[in-house]
This record gives sequence, C-alpha cells and structure tokens, in this order.
Amino acid sequence: MLPVIDLVNHGSLKKANVWVGHLSLDGGDEQRQEENDYSTSLKSTRDIDAGEELLFDYGGGGGEQISNDRLLLDYGFVLPGHIDRVSISMGDLLAAVSEMEGYRAGMTDVTAEDTSRLSEFVTLLIEQATKAQEGAPLLFTSHREPTAATLAVAIGMSCRDGADLSRVLNAARGDASQMTSRIVESSNESITKGIEKMIEAAYSFEPYFAPTVVLVPGFVQKGVESLSESTGQDVETLEYLLGMLICYPLGLIMLSLPNGKVKHLFSFILGAFLLQFTIGMQWIHQLISSMVVYAMFLVLPAKTAKTLVPVFMMLYITAGHLHRQYINYLGWDMDFTGPQMVLTMKLYSLAYNLYDGELIKKGKEDRAAKKCASVAVASLPGIIEYLGYTFCFATVLAGPAYEYHYYAHACDGSLLYDKSGKPRGRIPSQIWPTVRPLLGSLLCLGIFVVGSGMYPLLDPSDPQNADPIVVTAEMLAKPAYVRYGYSWLALFFIRFKYYFAWMNAEGANNIWYAGFEGFDAKGEPKGWEVSNNIDVIQFETAPNLKTLSAAWNKKTANWLARYVYMRTGGSLFATYGMSAFWHGFYPGYYLFFMSVPLIAFCERMGRKKLTPRFDDGSKWGPYSILCRITTSLIVEYMIQPFQLLAFDWAVVNWKNYHYAGHIACVVFYLVVSNLPTPKKKEA
Repeated sequence: MLPVIDLVNHGSLKKANVWVGHLSLDGGDEQRQEENDYSTSLKSTRDIDAGEELLFDYGGGGGEQISNDRLLLDYGFVLPGHIDRVSISMGDLLAAVSEMEGYRAGMTDVTAEDTSRLSEFVTLLIEQATKAQEGAPLLFTSHREPTAATLAVAIGMSCRDGADLSRVLNAARGDASQMTSRIVESSNESITKGIEKMIEAAYSFEPYFAPTVVLVPGFVQKGVESLSESTGQDVETLEYLLGMLICYPLGLIMLSLPNGKVKHLFSFILGAFLLQFTIGMQWIHQLISSMVVYAMFLVLPAKTAKTLVPVFMMLYITAGHLHRQYINYLGWDMDFTGPQMVLTMKLYSLAYNLYDGELIKKGKEDRAAKKCASVAVASLPGIIEYLGYTFCFATVLAGPAYEYHYYAHACDGSLLYDKSGKPRGRIPSQIWPTVRPLLGSLLCLGIFVVGSGMYPLLDPSDPQNADPIVVTAEMLAKPAYVRYGYSWLALFFIRFKYYFAWMNAEGANNIWYAGFEGFDAKGEPKGWEVSNNIDVIQFETAPNLKTLSAAWNKKTANWLARYVYMRTGGSLFATYGMSAFWHGFYPGYYLFFMSVPLIAFCERMGRKKLTPRFDDGSKWGPYSILCRITTSLIVEYMIQPFQLLAFDWAVVNWKNYHYAGHIACVVFYLVVSNLPTPKKKEA
C-alpha cells in the first residue's frame, strides 16, 4: 500500500485514462479467465496525449462502487460520496488472513514463517475486538478513525518483506492488551452503541429509498458535475447555491398560480425537488418526519401533541446530528440535518399553534396563547396544505421558519384580498423587497469568499483535521491583541455566509408575497418582516445582547422566544440549552450557549445600575458607543467555540486569552451589583 502515491494518481471516473489488470497467460484478451495473478499490466482507456498525466480510477466508477473501507485498506484513502461504512468485519478480515498465504506465494521475499506470525497476530486482534464488541464488527473509533489495531492490520497486510513485518509487529504489539482495553472502553459507551444501531437500521432501508429520487433529471445532475469541473467548486456547494437561486424563478411561477391547493401542491413538489437536488436520497427524512407528525396531529389531542410533537422532532434531529458527527466528525458536508433543523422549528411551532387555537376557541387561553394569538391555527390543515408548508420551496433549504399562519394566508389569497375578492388595501409592489435582499445576498457572498480567504479561522488545507489557524503554534506566539484582532475579523467574515443564505431566502419569499405582513386596520401595508431573518447593520452595531439576539436569525429567535422561553416560565437556561441542543452536540455549541447567560446577567445588572446614570438617550452618544464596542468584543470572544466546535480547540483558544472574557464578566457583575441602584429621579 502506497497511500500518497495512490492518492496522487487517483482520478475520477471521467478523468481516469488508464486501468490496471493482469497479463493473460497467453497474452490474449479473449482468455482473461486465465490471468496470471502475479503479473501487472497498464492499459489505456482512451487516446492519451503526449505529456498527459496517467490517472487511475480507484473508486470502481465503471462498475460496482468500491466502499470507503475497501479504499482505505487497499489504497490508503477514501472518497467523498462513496459508500461510507468505514468498518472492518470479522468475516472479511478472517477471510483475508486465510488467503494471505496464497497471496504471498508469488512473493519470495516473504517467508512462510513471517506470514504465519502475521496471521496469528491479525487473528488475535480480530478475536479480541469481536469479543469486546459482543460480536459486532467495530475496529474503528466513534470518530470513524482507525484504531491502532486496525492500522496494524492494514499496514501489516501490505508488508513487502520480513523486515517490514517485524517493524509492524513490534510497534503494534506494544502492547495488544492496551489496544484491547481501549476498544473495550469505547464499547462501553452507551451512546456509541446507540448511534451504531441507529445507523445500521437507517442504512438497511437504502435500497427502498434510493428509487424515490425521481424529480431530478439525469441531465441536470450531469450539468452540475460539468460546471463543478470547470469552476473548481465542489458539487455540493454548487447544488446548494443553485438551489437557493432557482427559488426566484419558482417564486414567479408561484405568484402566477391560482390561489388554493394548486399553490400548496406546487410548493410541496418543488420543495421535494430542491431537497432531492441538494441532498439526494436523504430527502426522505423530511417526508418521514412530516408524515409521522401529521399522524400524531390526527390521533392525539392538541394538549398532548404540543408536547409529543416537539419531543419527536427533537429526537429526530438529535439522531441526525449524532449520525453526522459519528461518520464525519468536524466535517461540513451537506446532509439532511440543515433542512431538518428548519422543519423542526416549523412543526414544533405548529404543535403549539394548534394548541393555542383550541384554547382560544374554548375561551381558556393562557398568557402564552394570548401573546401568540395572531399566529394560532384553529384546525389541522389538510394534507396538501400541510406538505406545502413543510416542504415550501422558498424555506426548505435555509428557512426562514415562519409560522403556518403566514404561509397559508399567502397561498389562499386572504393576505391580499377579502372574501369578496376586493384588495384589503393598496397592494405594494414586491419588486424592491425582492431585489434588495437578492443584491444584498450576492454582495454578502462576495464578501464571505474574499474575506474568509484572507482571514480563515480554520486551516483551508484541512479544516477537519488540522489545527485551526487561531490555535496554531505560530498564532499563539503572537500578542493577545493580534490574535484577538485576527479572530474578530475571521468571525466577522464567516457571518456573511449566513447573511447570504438568509437574505437570499428573504427575497425568494417576498417575490410571491409570503414575506408580506399584510395590512393594518386602515388598509395600510405593515411591512415585509415575515421572511426577514437578519438585520446586518443592527446586529453588527448592537449595543447589548438583547438587540443583538433580536437581529440575528430572527425566526429562530422567534421560535425560541414563543415556544421555549414563554412556555418554560422565562427560563434562560432552558432557552439557551434548547438552542444548543437544536444545533447539535459539538462541545463548542455548549461552551458558547452556556456562557451567554453570563453576558445576559451582566447586561441586566448594567441596565439596572449604570444605564440610568450614564445614558443620555442618544443613539450614538458616548455611553451607547461604549456599549456597542463592549458587546462586540465580549460576544466575539464567547462565540469562538461555536465555530471551532471541538472541545480541545475551544479550550486552548480561551486558555490562551487566560479566560479574560469570563473573568471580566464575573468582575463586572460583582462590582456593579454592589453599586447603589439609582433612584427614579436620577434616571
């Protein structure tokens, strides 16, 4: 196995121009069944130009696709998009061991004694691992990284001579009992076992769900692949970008369709198309969870559904996050978890909307129901209307997850017209509300690409495994203010990818009036806040955490405020905890969200003790400017783990600032809390 050479020589199915085979005993291709197993031949698959690099297709693209575990063992690397079950079964390894002597028969530089020693060692490892895993084939860690035993097997089976074999055995042996204990320790983690079982169960349905991807024509996929090769961008990024932009022409079609079920059906089918286009077979998660929840709405009382539906949706997204982290720890591949997070907010909210609607009909609304009365839903929507909402093409990829009330009124025409068909007011043009966020999103995309290229937070060459730029030895050797300034700029530019997605989605909703708020009692337009998910200027210049939170990811903040904060008696811990849980299970999320209440406590104390004394009421007065600078500095410090994700990276980063942000918050709170509270006349 020569992993570096194999990786360098690998080309995709389209780029490969040679293949490796064996020489037939008589040299004739018609008698390939009599090939010499110990010979090698290199044959071209097409005409090769002078000076053209020779590339192989190791991925089995011409026939049955080779799984990543085979690629790892045979060639030393894996390929994105291939069968990603990186594990080694006992049967496979035992079969390989039993055939080892035959494979080595043609290699005179490996003795039978060496082969026997390796066979015994491999068998021992397999037996120990199998026993530790109660028969389950698991020789990879929970992060899908090979264990020491697995590496020993992989390297050992590719030894070229006795000296190689001795070195492998001596290094790997040291010692086998320790390797076994590590495997046993890993196997005792119940969460690891649970994830493994869920993954195996989910994968078993692949043959049934693969045929459901029928909405994306083959020529479309080939066109994206050709565009990927010509632009140098990966296919996933292009699919997501094109999926976001295609919502605009789809929105024009939606606008022209007759109100009612036709619009709902169009919304559902085109939303399903976008999911199949961007995440392929994984679109089925959206359909399954939507249908399960609809069944729950049908059979459960609203009072019960408003609890069980959120629980089910959070469990579903939890399984998705755990699966993602299990098979691709710290990776950023596009999968179903992004759209599923949006769906979780939609159905979580709808469960409470239906419950509030029932309370209002009975005249028994509680405090939360009264505050959310404007978005309450009186009765369960029909299945077409429901699927149109859950799959809505304009929100399915990146949100915003506004309530069903707004979607339904945009589709049935009641947003703009009364029952007699008369306009409820002067209908505003949607051109500027559409063009403005579209142009803004494209600008943000450009700023993100350029800025993140200049100030990357993660290592661009290997963001998943290499240390982030901000915690490299070179960066840590620099003064704290230099490191912080670099981190501030890196995080500033990272935010623009979110600005792009949210502003783009805003325009895609506004084009068919889904983002329009409707008319007031005088028939005057209220505005276009329904689909607005970000206020860039307000966020970047926020004077406090409350303003900052209200400007960022508004519909998620709305969901947390209406359906978590209000329903838990105003618990900040429950609210920030739910937000972290919804995002996933990387330690960085929890380090950030569990630190945010510290800022909130300080802000409340400052508003009580300091604002009445120093605030002159001016938006850009000295006190206001100081608050804006302080908010930016402390939030940028606290939020770094959210992007670093890994616990060790986050802790190293904070540690090298000597936890200055946390200490500053504690000192501020202790000092300011002991100041006398200003009397009303001083305010």
